[in-house]
Amino acid sequence: MANMTLDETAREQFASGYRHHSYGIEKATMRAFLEGKTSGLFKDLNLDTYIDMLAPQPLRSMKNGLISFLTIYCRLAIDLGLNAEKSFAVSDQFMNKIELTADRQQMDALLHEIMTTYKQLVLREEYRDYSLHVVRAIRFIAAKLYGPLTVQDVAEEVGINAHYLARLFAVELGCSPAQYIRNKKMAEAKELLRQSTYSVGEIASILGYCNAAYFIKVFRQTAGQTPHRFKQMAHQES
Repeated sequence: MANMTLDETAREQFASGYRHHSYGIEKATMRAFLEGKTSGLFKDLNLDTYIDMLAPQPLRSMKNGLISFLTIYCRLAIDLGLNAEKSFAVSDQFMNKIELTADRQQMDALLHEIMTTYKQLVLREEYRDYSLHVVRAIRFIAAKLYGPLTVQDVAEEVGINAHYLARLFAVELGCSPAQYIRNKKMAEAKELLRQSTYSVGEIASILGYCNAAYFIKVFRQTAGQTPHRFKQMAHQES
């Protein structure tokens, strides 16, 4: 393989069955975890992907894979609001820890530590200026974006009435709970349109809209264009 061109090497790896994770799926999964939408570990992203591919020795290959993961993860945390200097400082600390790992068990534990540390930092940064009721509401909304969700559902989860919740959102977020839910659903719709192969109708159903026509109307009001047009433009840019 040493004498092969990069293109030839890539072709041989593809023919042998080797595949990288889809970058779209990888990024969407990382983002969901950082935003608190899932409490589980990545089911499809793991160290085994890179064994024998990023270095001749399995341990070195896993270390390189974890470094690659950390590089993307720390920058995605910045995109979600974490202070850049803080994110890079934490990344540097984890880089040193990666080099000190001696076996697969330590590597798996470190992957878990990286994921949870950045998740906590992102959530702390996002919620630090809000009251407890609003923090609980935001987290509940983030966890329930996929499916029908009403302001009453949120108020009941938080343990206060809907009118009081609306007053808190107006003061702390500058919008109503309904507007906040809509904006979050539309932001998620954009990610699904960019990263997935779902149709507009399927995305409408995933996000809990009763019909595609209403979803398209709401999307157009917030994005200034139809979901179909947004998807076309996103794919042209990628």
